[in-house]
Amino acid sequence: SEKKIVFTIYPLILAFASIGMIVSSTIEAVVLLSGDFAGVDDFRAKSQIHKVGTIIEASAWGVHFTVVSICCFMVYKRISSLPTFSQVRGHAKRNIVNKMMIPMICTALSYALRCGWMTADFVSRIHNPSKPFETGLGWWLGNVWIPT
Repeated sequence: SEKKIVFTIYPLILAFASIGMIVSSTIEAVVLLSGDFAGVDDFRAKSQIHKVGTIIEASAWGVHFTVVSICCFMVYKRISSLPTFSQVRGHAKRNIVNKMMIPMICTALSYALRCGWMTADFVSRIHNPSKPFETGLGWWLGNVWIPT
């Protein structure tokens, strides 16, 4: 049932994604601080754990995007199926739906944008490892500033 999915399966999926991110980030921090690399740029370029962490992070953002999108659809379906909703005027309906849906849509799009940038970073590490992808104005605008 929908209630079981929302209150059992989605929290478990989000918990696993969060635990994966915590473990991956902790391992990355330990490896970075171990002193085997000249600096952060050297770590990004040569570390296998950073490559793994990148795809784990992209997957976690993708999971968040999927869950928020599904929940957004469920909220819309619930609002539009209320018996009194059909009696509300069109302008008021738009206001209700917009106030409920726009924050969820923006959040889902932010997650999707970060997922896309992290996936592109992972792919660039495979195809062109000598050229860093995690730098420059495009990275900061597309992966950091706009989604935040």
